[in-house]
Amino acid sequence: MTAGYDSNWSYVFHRNGQHIVSKSDVSKFLQLDRTTDLSGRYQCSAYHKDSPGFIKQSNNITLSVAANRPTPTVTADRKTISEDRPTELTCSVQDSAGWKYDWFRHIFSEVQIESNVVKNTINIHRGGIYWCRGRRGSPDFLTEPSEMFYIENTLSNQATVALQHDWSQIYSGEAISMSCEIKGGGNSKWEYEWRTTTSKPPSRERTFHIRASVFSSGDFWCRGRADPFSSTEWSQTCHLRVSDKPRPTVRADKRLIPVGGNVTLTCSVDNPTEWKYYWFRHTGNISEVQTVDEGKSENVISISQGGVYYCQGGRGSPVFFTEESHRINIEKRVSNMASVSLRPDWPVIYSGETITVRCEISGGRNNEWVYEWSKPISDTLPTNEYRIVDASESSSGNYRCLGRNKQDLYSSTEWSDITTVTVSEQRPKAQIIADRDSTGGTMTLTCSVKPSSSSSSSWTYYWYRVEIASKPVELKSDTNGELVTSENGLYFCRAGRGRPVYYTESSQSVTVDIPGRCFNELVHRFLRFIQKIILINFFL
Repeated sequence: MTAGYDSNWSYVFHRNGQHIVSKSDVSKFLQLDRTTDLSGRYQCSAYHKDSPGFIKQSNNITLSVAANRPTPTVTADRKTISEDRPTELTCSVQDSAGWKYDWFRHIFSEVQIESNVVKNTINIHRGGIYWCRGRRGSPDFLTEPSEMFYIENTLSNQATVALQHDWSQIYSGEAISMSCEIKGGGNSKWEYEWRTTTSKPPSRERTFHIRASVFSSGDFWCRGRADPFSSTEWSQTCHLRVSDKPRPTVRADKRLIPVGGNVTLTCSVDNPTEWKYYWFRHTGNISEVQTVDEGKSENVISISQGGVYYCQGGRGSPVFFTEESHRINIEKRVSNMASVSLRPDWPVIYSGETITVRCEISGGRNNEWVYEWSKPISDTLPTNEYRIVDASESSSGNYRCLGRNKQDLYSSTEWSDITTVTVSEQRPKAQIIADRDSTGGTMTLTCSVKPSSSSSSSWTYYWYRVEIASKPVELKSDTNGELVTSENGLYFCRAGRGRPVYYTESSQSVTVDIPGRCFNELVHRFLRFIQKIILINFFL
């Protein structure tokens, strides 16, 4: 009441127009039972005790009563603080007023940091879990506790992800270590957190080890944590890219080691300074491998032995090896000389003859070598002799050979000089010349071979005389090609050489007619006829 004394009035309260309390002259206050539904529109009326008809009515107020205790909300301008950037927390009870506030912080146990303060904000300089509670009235009515609000304290220390080896590329199969380094804080007090884009999260240790695979490729970050609510910033991104195992390449400055010389080999792999190099050599037995050089930082070697060479790169502990490089063949020339000889050594070979081409190696026994041939026909064995049987025009050409050491098939002589074999398809023909001596008692017959390019010393000459009703009679064979006879008759010759014997065509026949010997023209003609028949059936 704004007029008179309270003792002069009595009061009546209404809710939603309904009388709820009898007249009273005791109090102008209305106490309500909070267990009932008290929401509604309230109004009071005052009656003057001395003038009962004099009434004053109050204004209307609306009261809303919630069924449950309210739960305040904590908000902040940011959830992360640092040494020079605190944050402000605000505790709000929705759609109500008149509250005072209690603040709590949790680290390892609950701690009340502010109590019964009117201002609903506080400044925070430390990380932790914060919540608040509101209170009002007498006795105190308390709200529910707010939800926990997490504040992270970012430390000034800097975290860095470091790989064990400062390699520009990681390969599948390598064993690598990744560490989280904290600047300016030692290592003992920190707990470590990792974050990655790969499917397998790393451990919470400072260092973790992985066997790299293509699935290990990804980005990695780490940070250090001093307590549950204080940590460094996340490190810069560490990009890990894992590639397939590399294969080096081998390059030679030349493929042939000259007598007394050497060859330089180079093993190349990406980022060559990150590797050590291992060299291997195959010799005659391809299953045997010799280690030529291993674990050297230099990727170049000088060699003086022939063989099949390859290399690998290796790095790390345990050693991770690249794939094996491709193989490269290196030949070595020895000082022994190879030469080709013909047996027999005839300037012209005739179709059907048999000859032997032989490879001779100076300064060594035949059984020390495996032989290679360069010739018109490729079907040869690795021996020092090549036998041409039934020679033909296809056997003509240039022949040369080299020898390979049986103990080291990549050490060989130089190729021999070329020896040319010429095979004539035209069968040579013998020719005969008759010469009567001055006395007229004998006749000298001379047999030779056409063409004249054939070496006369290589031939053996065969002499025949045709007799009636018999095969030709072989008179003799010799190498001088002459026959002295005093018997009349029909004579012819042929030549042969080699083993098996290769024969020329028979010569024309000549008639020996010594004066005083019986040999008429009719017999002569008959013998010529007989010769033709016999030659067809006997020699051909």
